Amino acid sequence: MPETPKEVLPTDVELHEFTDMGHWRKDIFDKTLQSVEKSFPREYGTVRMELSDLKYSDKFFGPKDEKAARMGKGKLSTPLKGTVILKDRETGEELDRSENKTIMSVPYLTDRGTFVHNGSNYTSMRQARLLPGAYSRRKNNGQLEVHYNVKPGSGRAFRVNFEPETSLFRMEIGGSSLKLYSVLKAMGVPDSTIRENWGDEVYRINAEKYDRRDINKLFTKLHPYDKEEYDEQQRMEKIREAIENNIVLGSTMRSTLGGNA
Repeated sequence: MPETPKEVLPTDVELHEFTDMGHWRKDIFDKTLQSVEKSFPREYGTVRMELSDLKYSDKFFGPKDEKAARMGKGKLSTPLKGTVILKDRETGEELDRSENKTIMSVPYLTDRGTFVHNGSNYTSMRQARLLPGAYSRRKNNGQLEVHYNVKPGSGRAFRVNFEPETSLFRMEIGGSSLKLYSVLKAMGVPDSTIRENWGDEVYRINAEKYDRRDINKLFTKLHPYDKEEYDEQQRMEKIREAIENNIVLGSTMRSTLGGNA
């Protein structure tokens, strides 16, 4: 991984808490209004229909409204209103106009994250996704593991395990278990740096298990469709380039690993 992880935030996305229902509700309303705006004008024969002044009411539904809707087998929704204008398609002459017309009723997301319809509560499926970064844990078998979840499209996610019984570090990627020392050597990490971080004894055990075959295995995982012939040095350079191009969030790394990660 690069010494200083790249801070890459999603574009055109407003980050918020997963349980912030007010944000989810506003997002539903805003995107519905935008979609309706984009779907007009529409043409029917010689007539063109246009919309303008789209807006919602400012009514907020609280627990009492939700209870009333449930007990009365009703629903909670907010009308999207606007002005409907009919024009002659050829001349542009206005033929008719209807103001403050209800265009559609948009389901209202309650503060409990539900929609009320016909007296019943409904929820939509939502999935939390891990931000790009590193996540450490201790597995049930006692092994320590770090999961590197990289930004989709920037590279392949992988895991790093430490086996207490053998003192070996391993890299798990694409169904293959590689010795981490071999991978670090392929990336050009100096032995002095590895020894400093792992300690003399763990370093010695891992260095003795160095296996050049791991370089070829890792190359095929990172470049599965590259059929060119490369010597060992070229393969190591392409491995280093692929891993260093992995994108993670510096803020996530600092939150999960601490320090100046």
